[in-house]
Amino acid sequence: TLCGAGLVSMPLTLEQLEDIQAEFLADDVEIDFEKMTLWDVETATYYFENGGQLPPEKPPQSTPQAAAPLPKVSDEDFKRWFPKFKAQVAPKFRIVCFHNAGSAENTFSGRGLRMKDDSPFVVHCADNGGELLAVELPGREARRTEPRFTQITTAAEAVFKVLAPVLQQPVPYVMVGHSMGTWMLFEVLKLLMARAIPLPVQLVISSFPPPSLPEAQRPWAKNRSLADAAFMDECRGWDVNEIVFEEINWKSFSGMMRDD
Repeated sequence: TLCGAGLVSMPLTLEQLEDIQAEFLADDVEIDFEKMTLWDVETATYYFENGGQLPPEKPPQSTPQAAAPLPKVSDEDFKRWFPKFKAQVAPKFRIVCFHNAGSAENTFSGRGLRMKDDSPFVVHCADNGGELLAVELPGREARRTEPRFTQITTAAEAVFKVLAPVLQQPVPYVMVGHSMGTWMLFEVLKLLMARAIPLPVQLVISSFPPPSLPEAQRPWAKNRSLADAAFMDECRGWDVNEIVFEEINWKSFSGMMRDD
């Protein structure tokens, strides 16, 4: 998760602490799990390596100066990027969502092909006074006539311009990314951090490897040179619904999925 201005480590497990203890042959140094689970690996390593001594305190880091208020885009432009957004008078929280390849914001805001009930994101926000901001990238749904992005950094800059002014408001928010949307989230998050915009209190990511994974190890083939049939097989490996491959639907989805 993210908190404040930086990354927060996950709690250490007892197994991790025992492994560090064994690495430094520190059987004589007691493990106080309730206290030590909140440490990071660096602190635990120093503790066992130095016979139960805690590392010297680090000087407090200065809090980055918040960015000056950014200009908001017009209501019309905001609606293009977040078409299902419903403003609350005094929102308690926000959920910012990034959809998967070949999809649209209704992955989070509507009922998809496999959903019989309202999206849990919609229900949670409605029941608890929150706002759902599901991003709609160009080239799909109401934006189908707009050119699609083929460079993720360019897309992130465009999203930042629309989203960042909202995130400067004193409302806690969570960022959610699914599949390709996890990389969109990552690029937008880098911009938020670099430009001193308040950060999310939590990240929720699913179904995609980290951007740091070497290209040769990524579980997909580059689609630029794939024939249509081969690209369909590639998409089936992503668990794409078979209805997408029907001729009338594939005409709409194939180019979008290749670009995404």
